Amino acid sequence: MPPGVHPGGHAAGPAWGSAAPAGPAGPSGPQWSGQPASGWGGQAGGWHTSPQWSGGGWGAPQAPKPGVVPLRPLNLGELIDGAFTTIQRYPKIMLGMSAIVMTAVTLLSFLAFSVAGLTSFANATPEEIARMSDAAWLGVFAATIGVLLASWIGGIILTGMITVTVARGVLGQSMTVREAWDGCRPHLPRLLGLSLVLGLTVALAIILLIVVVAFGFAIQVGLGVVLLLAALGVGIWGGIVVWARTAAAVPALVLEIRPPQHPGEAPQRLGIVAALQRSWTLIKGRTGRTFGTLLVASIIAGIVGTVVQTAFSFLSAGVGAGIDEATTADPFSLEYGLLPLAIMSIGYVASAVLQVAFLSGVNALLYVDARMRKEGLDIELAQAAAGHHSGTVWTTR
Repeated sequence: MPPGVHPGGHAAGPAWGSAAPAGPAGPSGPQWSGQPASGWGGQAGGWHTSPQWSGGGWGAPQAPKPGVVPLRPLNLGELIDGAFTTIQRYPKIMLGMSAIVMTAVTLLSFLAFSVAGLTSFANATPEEIARMSDAAWLGVFAATIGVLLASWIGGIILTGMITVTVARGVLGQSMTVREAWDGCRPHLPRLLGLSLVLGLTVALAIILLIVVVAFGFAIQVGLGVVLLLAALGVGIWGGIVVWARTAAAVPALVLEIRPPQHPGEAPQRLGIVAALQRSWTLIKGRTGRTFGTLLVASIIAGIVGTVVQTAFSFLSAGVGAGIDEATTADPFSLEYGLLPLAIMSIGYVASAVLQVAFLSGVNALLYVDARMRKEGLDIELAQAAAGHHSGTVWTTR
């Protein structure tokens, strides 16, 4: 067990305000905002490191909070609040860059579908669809694949930039768009590889379950039903475990550095397999709690996204119905539906931006929480925020 960690997983180490090496904040321990600790009564604007009176006795010292979350193991509310606070403090990255990427993906979608003739396909009658040539269908398929590929790459870029931003936000440090991009760019090939490995693993598992169930039905209907129920149970349980236990893989891949094994050797970033193993180890023992957090965060993101998209949908419908009421043309046709279509697209982009920013922030904070619980990272983070820590705090243990 690493030094400074209780058997239960909480960081022990020196109490806040205890002796520490002298630094910019003073000789009495890690400080914040340049305010010295004063024993039993901290100065205003400091970290309030003194024990707190709870009415029945002196309680534990209040944890420092230099950034978006307090530097101690986090509960569900603090994880959710930390993600929203990160969006509020770094809007240019969390919302601005997300909006730029998602807008680019949306424009690419329109361009690809227009070239492929999907706009006419959407308004075509069943008879016209039946008469479409193979070349037209091939164009629609190619456009769809291109849009999905662009969306996938755009999501990966945003996830990497947001992870770097959350790491700075935990320490209360500033971050520019250029710094977020520079911190994410070297990891893009491995991030794409990680996403591909996870996607292929899930796809192969689903195919395997389908083959097993089909084989059971080919032998006997009763056996097929039993295997179907078993496959559903295994699939749901496996999906929950994989989703939770790999939640910290992206932050580990982006943030962590493996210390050199031999003198003169340069530190190494984690590879795809090492990042998955690291996440699996960090979340071990808290799979249910992590899954619950991810589920609640996904529900919140879904509700927020649905509300935003629904509002824009109503606006789009109202604008479309009001355009040239005298015409007999469909108000959502290509001739008369450009403005409603643009409004719908803005709603889609806004909904996607909020969901990606929020869920990526929650994932990054789950990683930080797991390391604070298991490795006492909160102590190193506090020292780094106070300027007493040399080097990176994200070194792999």
